[in-house]
Amino acid sequence: MLSKKQQRRLIRSTYGTSAQFIRSIKRMYRNADRQIKGEISAFLADEVNWSAPAQKDDIQDAMDELRGFDDSVAPLVAFYASSLVLGHPKQSDVLTARVAVPMIRVGQSLHTMMKRNGTKIPKDVSKISKAQQVATPSLHHIPYNYDVMLQKSVSHTVTQREGIDDRINQHIHQTVTRICNVCQEASQDTDAKKNYTKVIDRILNGKNGSGGSEAQAETIMRTQTCRELNNSTIADFSARGVEQYRFLSLEAINSCQDCTELDGNVYNVEDAQEGVNLPPMHPNCQCWIEEVQDTTDDYLNGADLPINEDSD
Repeated sequence: MLSKKQQRRLIRSTYGTSAQFIRSIKRMYRNADRQIKGEISAFLADEVNWSAPAQKDDIQDAMDELRGFDDSVAPLVAFYASSLVLGHPKQSDVLTARVAVPMIRVGQSLHTMMKRNGTKIPKDVSKISKAQQVATPSLHHIPYNYDVMLQKSVSHTVTQREGIDDRINQHIHQTVTRICNVCQEASQDTDAKKNYTKVIDRILNGKNGSGGSEAQAETIMRTQTCRELNNSTIADFSARGVEQYRFLSLEAINSCQDCTELDGNVYNVEDAQEGVNLPPMHPNCQCWIEEVQDTTDDYLNGADLPINEDSD
């Protein structure tokens, strides 16, 4: 069983990295915001007809901008490129591709962050578990085939990561679609043209920092970080033959009442199910679990393992 010192160390490492990623997401959205507004401003200033045929040079420039992305965002690139090479491309298709580029860049970075977490967190859990075994071998048993068993337990999370990959691409696509709908309206309506920047601000940044595309991207990051941590912890328990775990509500600023009420509850490892008795219980959840050796032992609740998203 991990000591409280080791638990705090793992929490700081996991959510400290997540906090760094959140700051990166904010920077990426600021850059995307500027580039998108610049593209739209130039389009509207030229008073281009939304449905007019696109010029070959403009099509080629847009295609060039879509090159250079990796396979994680290939479906997005293929979608926006198809409008430029199939049928009769319009000016709106060129603008859509140019607006999509900075958002695809955001999506690619999100994929990179997720992959890093998917590699880092299981390694951190394994490393700390092995360190605890060295410190307290009689209390923290690790079998000789621990690494093999751990890998088998972790393998099922690959499918879950594929689901997150799809969600990221869907999120980027939906954001681009909403922005381009605003562009079309602004190009065809004088009143809409006056206010389009405010509408795009709401799409990207939400209202008072919540509800926009950026906030949704941050939610995906926080929730997946929690998922990786708990799946890796359950995998460690399964590999070591741990039978029960205790739910820990970490009492972050976004803790919900349901998670607080679950704090301290004990469940069987074989019955662990995300959203039922295993975090994440909801979007932005940052709760965790700990090994149970004796259900009659006193324990420190989740509030003793605070999360500070400003910490590294």
